Amino acid sequence: MVLKRAYLGLDFNAGRETFDKGSAALNTLQREFGVSFVAANIGVKLNIDAFTGTIASNYVGFSHIFADLKVAHGADTAKRVMERVREGGLDIELVTMAASMGGEILHDFVEDNKKHGTGVVAFTVHTKIAQEEVQRMYGRSLEQQIAVFGAIAQEAGCAAMVCEGKMLEVPEIKALQIPKLVTGIRVDPKDAGSQRRVTKLEDLVRVIDGVEYVVISHKNVAAPETLPDIVRALFRNAV
Repeated sequence: MVLKRAYLGLDFNAGRETFDKGSAALNTLQREFGVSFVAANIGVKLNIDAFTGTIASNYVGFSHIFADLKVAHGADTAKRVMERVREGGLDIELVTMAASMGGEILHDFVEDNKKHGTGVVAFTVHTKIAQEEVQRMYGRSLEQQIAVFGAIAQEAGCAAMVCEGKMLEVPEIKALQIPKLVTGIRVDPKDAGSQRRVTKLEDLVRVIDGVEYVVISHKNVAAPETLPDIVRALFRNAV
């Protein structure tokens, strides 16, 4: 696989702050790599709290939006959620749904979103959940559970599954044909914050050929001068 998109994590206060910091980060990358490169390769990730208030006027300048909603509802409710998110014609490229909803609901959500050109990403096990808690919740190891969720997502026709970088070295996960989306990237793993599991940038670069989408930490977005080096590492053959 070839890296298709890097999303800037805009985990800020909904509205003006999110737009201003996202725009500043995009402008930095445009100055460094050019408008065409950014338009082709960089998107933005918005969390569920970003989709409150008047949505369109807040984010109308963004393209390639990854709506990280982690939808955990039946297909009918999920459809209504997406109708709200799409207000104003926003360019919603991807949206997350919890893989724990099962294959049938995932598939229904996938099919409905295809009509709008939006891919569904299967959210597997949150990176803030410790491995021992995963064992308690599911009766499986973290690796086993992500593999199970990935297989369900693949069968449902999802556009990608979420996992951290080191999971790409697990044979059962690596063997899945579904594209992988890696979150929790850190230049320094000590900068994990509340995350229990993060991906070191240099470790991700080592397995980048197995990754189609990545999310760059909001901490780097808030310090846009750090972004060019990260983008160079991720798109090493394109910049």
